[in-house]
Amino acid sequence: MLVRKLTSLEDFFCERSRLNLHSCFYLAVELNRLPNKQQLFKSLKAPIAKYPQLHYNITTKETSGDIYIKEIESPIFLEDVCEYKEWEQFAEDEINSIFQSYNFQYDQDTPLWKILLIPSKRIMVLLIDHVLFDGMSAVKFWECFVGSLSMSVESTEDDKILEMPLFQHEQANKTQSASSHAYESWPIPWSWKIKRRIAAMLWNWYPSAILAPPSNLFQFKKYSFPDGLLRQYPNDTSNSTGYVVRNDNRQWTLNVPTNSLQKILKSCKENNVSLTSFLVGLMTIALGKCNSDSYSGDIVSVGIPMNTRSVCSKYLKINDEDLQMGNFVGGLDFKQTMEGDLDIWQIASNANDFIKLNTGSKISDIINNVKLLDMIEAKDFVEKKVEYGKNGPPSTFEVTNLGFQAFKESCQDTSSFYIKNAIFNEPQGISDIATLSVISTSLGGLTVSISYPLDVSEEMKPCCDYIREYLKVNYEVK
Repeated sequence: MLVRKLTSLEDFFCERSRLNLHSCFYLAVELNRLPNKQQLFKSLKAPIAKYPQLHYNITTKETSGDIYIKEIESPIFLEDVCEYKEWEQFAEDEINSIFQSYNFQYDQDTPLWKILLIPSKRIMVLLIDHVLFDGMSAVKFWECFVGSLSMSVESTEDDKILEMPLFQHEQANKTQSASSHAYESWPIPWSWKIKRRIAAMLWNWYPSAILAPPSNLFQFKKYSFPDGLLRQYPNDTSNSTGYVVRNDNRQWTLNVPTNSLQKILKSCKENNVSLTSFLVGLMTIALGKCNSDSYSGDIVSVGIPMNTRSVCSKYLKINDEDLQMGNFVGGLDFKQTMEGDLDIWQIASNANDFIKLNTGSKISDIINNVKLLDMIEAKDFVEKKVEYGKNGPPSTFEVTNLGFQAFKESCQDTSSFYIKNAIFNEPQGISDIATLSVISTSLGGLTVSISYPLDVSEEMKPCCDYIREYLKVNYEVK
């Protein structure tokens, strides 16, 4: 059964994945102990029953060529969505292998998510497709799952239960299927109607004006784009599946313990900035420590994805429950010159003012900017984004902060199952050089997954060394 047509934003993410330019992202949780298979089975039934997106896939309607969300009609079994990994660690090689190996397939009767279990580290990794889900969707999944798990009773091994499906199409809660995405109902003022026409004409006549990065943007000389991103191109005779992203980035999981995080948050409060703005300032200053011969340009462009749920709820009068799981993101692009004698807190203040302005009086512009995708063909846009990125990606780095998450009290160590730490990460992509994927928990503190291309590992060393030393000296981060 078809649920609804994709929005232009979802269509963009869909075509990006179909072209193999994005595999999946993940939100991992470290538990005090892993559930057995019977507990796993029973607890997975809770989020699957609550969120219909967990039993959806994507399909193309033959008559029109439009892309739709479809309900999965085949039963979902535990082995379809859970896989055990005998890894002794969860570090760079393992992380890259995820992004290289797990790419969800559309036009199939299979879900667009999967859990990897790593017994040696007591870690569960939720891999998730970006068309129907965003980072906060993954948070909601874990809230529901661990909450159900904590209420489960100790049970004896019952292998018969594992032969039963987690989900059957006949059990689906039809009332929870949204007939349209919130963005489809977002009002378009006259000024944006004019901008949409201009954007469409500009795209048809001069697409590089939209996609080509400015010449003064910070770029590493050794990061040749898109060659530094791609292992294969669609016209390679050895490759019949489109692009192949290298996904061999350096992966640095930076953990800031809770006591040190509290000190950072105190400094942020004293300087009237958010944690996200602080990280923007820290990374920008750190990039300036790289050898000046290793890069060109003096403008740092920072992508900051924003969660738009609250504004959709407020202005469109949508129930919060209907916005829990889905793709509700909008992008901000903060630019900062590296010239002058600026410090971390000055840049953080600039970033904070920018975020406040754009999430305050200009909040409507974020969603209407996303809706400019209505005016172009998604596949063409994705392909040209690579083609016109010869001078490098449009952003220097991205900071995606899922914020402080209590996972609905699932971090309390008095529970039979609780979350000790969470790790958020995303693959090497077409929009930026480096990514900072951020989440905080009460027991694990702040975890920042810093990912950057292998080609610039030496060039990035002074940057990473500066971050380590700054956090060590100022906040006692070992």
